[in-house]
Amino acid sequence: MGRDNYWYRAARRRFSRRAVLRGGAAVGAGLAGAALVGCGGDEESPPGDGTTAPPTNGATAGAAFEDWENLSAEELVGVANNTWLESLAAQQQAMQNGPTLGGTIRFNRAPPTSFDVLGAGATGMAVHPGTHNSLLTFDWKGDFGPQNEINVVADLPESFEQADDTTMIFHLRDEPIYFHDIEPVNGRELTAEDIKYSVEQLKAAAFQGPTYRDIESVEVPDDKTVVLNFSQPAAYFTRSSCIPIQWIVAQEHVESGEGLAAKPIGTGAFQYVNHEIEVGITYEKNPRYFKTDPIYGTNNKLPFVDRMEGVYMPDLATYGAAWASGQVDYGSAGSDQTRRQILDTLRLREDSVNAITTPPPSAQPLIVINSNTPPFDDVRVRRALSMSIDREALIEGVAGGMASPGYGQDWNFFDRPQGAQPWTIEELGPYYTYNADEAKKLLQAAGFENGLGRPVELGWGTSLEGARNATYEAMADFLRQMGIEVNVAMAVDSTAYTQKLYGGEYQDLHVALPRPAWDPDQFTYEQLHSESTANFYNVNDPEIDELCERQQVLLDIDERRDVVRQIMERDLDQMYRLWGINYYKVAMRDPKLMNAADHYLAWMTPGWGELKYELAWKQA
Repeated sequence: MGRDNYWYRAARRRFSRRAVLRGGAAVGAGLAGAALVGCGGDEESPPGDGTTAPPTNGATAGAAFEDWENLSAEELVGVANNTWLESLAAQQQAMQNGPTLGGTIRFNRAPPTSFDVLGAGATGMAVHPGTHNSLLTFDWKGDFGPQNEINVVADLPESFEQADDTTMIFHLRDEPIYFHDIEPVNGRELTAEDIKYSVEQLKAAAFQGPTYRDIESVEVPDDKTVVLNFSQPAAYFTRSSCIPIQWIVAQEHVESGEGLAAKPIGTGAFQYVNHEIEVGITYEKNPRYFKTDPIYGTNNKLPFVDRMEGVYMPDLATYGAAWASGQVDYGSAGSDQTRRQILDTLRLREDSVNAITTPPPSAQPLIVINSNTPPFDDVRVRRALSMSIDREALIEGVAGGMASPGYGQDWNFFDRPQGAQPWTIEELGPYYTYNADEAKKLLQAAGFENGLGRPVELGWGTSLEGARNATYEAMADFLRQMGIEVNVAMAVDSTAYTQKLYGGEYQDLHVALPRPAWDPDQFTYEQLHSESTANFYNVNDPEIDELCERQQVLLDIDERRDVVRQIMERDLDQMYRLWGINYYKVAMRDPKLMNAADHYLAWMTPGWGELKYELAWKQA
């Protein structure tokens, strides 16, 4: 079987790729961005090498999108090198004179129904500007990056050390740190006992618990020291602790009548003012925040701005209108939109600064397989399904080139020649590569001449809209071209979808997204180990179990990389999941807004990069 299908034909067409540079501004001024992604496959072009000259006129305005007709996606990511953000004229001036202080940032935000970070909605709390701090965080300096790596640093403490394989010591700052002056905490000083209490609460929490599972005890030998004692080496702990929901909280807040649900009270750069469901939410500068300017050498206390106003936008049309009229300072052309939709969104404001962001390994569509159900318990069938899917055609035909091959493991953890670029098709093995003829042979060897002998149910969400669902649809079409009868079973509501997928109740196949993750352990043990509660893929592989357990205790990064690579190879050999493609995100911001840049694991608005709004500022 050749590539005579709709998705391949769509991939061969030229998409409209328009944009012009205004006022002589260099391309980088409009597409200044985070690190960029190759599209994979034999036709992949190398990324930009960063040697392009910076904007000569110092423009902060972006591009008007009218003349990029012939630029391929590879060319776009080549010119959108991440060095451009730090080259913006406003940033260069700020390096000499300091950033503008004060002002308000307005962005799209729906207030949560609960602020309880220890509850079921924990991951949603990370998309609200930094009200809290954690033990550890990732080093990141806005437009100055690094956008594509995780360097773990102390957050609340002054420093930390790995005293031995099972002991981690945190040294608190000499200067006092205060909670927000909001009842019932009332601005009191943070203590080492607060950290001990919070770690114990996080260990008991549903989402954060796995990060703290090997902590045997927490000691407070003095008022400036906290010691974590582990039952075994925990190689995953530092990176996992950077996920911005590992909040340090006050005991009296947790135990108050309202608990954590009503409002956030932390030590972070922004403190809560008010919110109203389907209206918006407001934060103001914490006047006693302990951190200082880490970029411009001014010794100014963070945050730089006075106020954050999140405005509820009920739909994309409202959001687009607000962005076009300058009512919000930050926008997004989406992380799963088509090339045409992205360009249409970017045209709404021709002065915007736009960034193409490397996608994280967790925000990508895939189809999960119940490998306990015949015929999916036969590895030949699973391999055949994967080889039936042409990811290159998906990248071009569905995403218009604005995607990379998908697989759920952090490429930046490894020492790869591609560096910050996501996985290539070649790296992901022979059963990931499109080969319809070989797929047919595998099915025949498994006893199937045409189809799988029965209809196959594909569990679905509640909608068919959007590029992500178009990816699922295209993947299903590739299976149908192999003679497999695929019947879509849509969920009646989000509750039913969640129960069927995460409860492991799907019969055959189900559309899905990987769980949010920052450390390789969260992509391996948490998702693939047979005893993990997060293994909704129904994987039960003794070899993977042993490797998952082994990598957890390897503190030597090279040894750990080797074992994690073995897990990848086993997973991709057995093909327990059908991977699709991973969409780029295109972020847009007002030309006066600085340091609102995406990290590949912590996107801005909405995203887990929100805690870094403490570094954002607006040009006067």
